[in-house]
Amino acid sequence: MQEFSVSCLRSILAGVNGLLSGDLLRRGWLTGKARRMRLRMKVWGRLVGVLLAVGMTAACDETRGISPEGEVPDAPRALEVRQVAGAVTLTWEHGPNWTGERFRIYEKTASEREYLAIAEVTTCSEGVCTFTDVDAAAGVDHDYHVVAVGEDGVESHSSGALRVFVPEPAPAPAAPGVDPTARPDFTGAVVYDFFARPDFAGFRFREDADADPRVSGNDAARHFRVEVDEGGWWLVPGEGVSVYPQGFLTTALSCGADADPDCVALAEAPPTGYIPVTVGLALGTTYVLRVPGDDGLERYGAIRVEALEFDAAGDAFAVFDWVWQLKPGDLTLTRASTSRIAEG
Repeated sequence: MQEFSVSCLRSILAGVNGLLSGDLLRRGWLTGKARRMRLRMKVWGRLVGVLLAVGMTAACDETRGISPEGEVPDAPRALEVRQVAGAVTLTWEHGPNWTGERFRIYEKTASEREYLAIAEVTTCSEGVCTFTDVDAAAGVDHDYHVVAVGEDGVESHSSGALRVFVPEPAPAPAAPGVDPTARPDFTGAVVYDFFARPDFAGFRFREDADADPRVSGNDAARHFRVEVDEGGWWLVPGEGVSVYPQGFLTTALSCGADADPDCVALAEAPPTGYIPVTVGLALGTTYVLRVPGDDGLERYGAIRVEALEFDAAGDAFAVFDWVWQLKPGDLTLTRASTSRIAEG
């Protein structure tokens, strides 16, 4: 059904009413109450017929309209999707007539027929809205699309669905000539803001490859936790943990045998300079920690910040790639002999 612009319809009707009651009378074309009424009814009838015939599209060009179900909100536009470390982030722009309507995110895998509503977003910043799906199944393609939802539940869809592949998290293969005691790289550790979700705000480097590195932000055994405030995202070290206060700008946590020639990673931990200090986190940056292992001996570990995001509920979280040196006191961090030390 053709959508009708409310504001445009009102303008047309007001103009016709003014025309009939003002301009024609001033010109002396109408005299007497009966003639005015007959002419008004005649003009109204013709006007309504024309408007219904053309759907008012020739007279009105508005983005907001009405349908039998209710007012249709501006559709989301410029939808983009990207996958980082197993988390899928969608961004889009709201329309110029957006008045705070919520956005609903639909998702399905490529093998599924029906979309499922997985979240709603109610806040945007400077015209841009975002949502991160941290629960996307690995190893499959995912399709996403976004709709704006009006007060009466009417949905206005984005131009189309976007597809993204979420890879399986896997350790990087060992390269020839590397130190075999360095642990393989791990990806996609999602650690939340301590003030939002404290149960998932802590992190502990694990010697057991099958153990979840996430712990409670209140766990005394944590190596660090994430805290977020107006100043940004912060790494707060745990008991007995020291941090190298300078981050290293890198393109990857490590550079494997098939890495890009321009790959930059931190091959070794700095030998000195560690202090128990809170450090601000930045995207694309590697941070090194000196921590006590399960046996109480000091080891070196590194994290690389892959994402700093908010989920649908507005809770902040960080996504890390990380590596852990199994040999006490060994400064080696990368498994690949081709990596280069990044400059801070």
